[in-house]
Amino acid sequence: MQPIRLEIDGTLTLRDRPLVGDAVTCLGCPVALAPACTLRSFFLLLDREKSLPRLNPFAGTLLTQFHQSPGKGCIYPGIEHLELTRTVEMTGFPGKPAIRIFISLAGVGPNDPRSITTAGIEQLLDMPLCLGRLKHTIFGDRVDTLEFDTVFNLFELIDGICWELSFHNLPDRCRMKDQNPKMNI
Repeated sequence: MQPIRLEIDGTLTLRDRPLVGDAVTCLGCPVALAPACTLRSFFLLLDREKSLPRLNPFAGTLLTQFHQSPGKGCIYPGIEHLELTRTVEMTGFPGKPAIRIFISLAGVGPNDPRSITTAGIEQLLDMPLCLGRLKHTIFGDRVDTLEFDTVFNLFELIDGICWELSFHNLPDRCRMKDQNPKMNI
């Protein structure tokens, strides 16, 4: 399947041409991000493609917050970029194994991933957005972790980001006032 690319202005391109038609037809397509893509680019996509916000129950609220945010300068201190990752956890091995697969969005600082759950969208919009790797963790007699290259499709990009940001809808009085990144781990 041909990959589509999210451009800085929120358009989707296929083979370096703007996508024609409803973007819903490309939900299963692998997605790539333009080099200077930001979280703002993601919301511009949702704003442009009216069918996409219907994919996630939190997208409408997030779009409202996006429209209420400043047009520039939405940067979170101590974070270099936002990274969407996939995790596969295997537990109960040896024995009765179970597996969990989930997608996460985290801030990446100079040395390590950092939680961004205390940040509002208005603090994250102009952060560069990257697609990360798959982390496979096996919990058993010992913990083994392996990392792999992975591919995200358009649906996983939309649903993964909206789901993670849905936990950020805190009233202002509940948000951490201290912008010290070490406090936000």
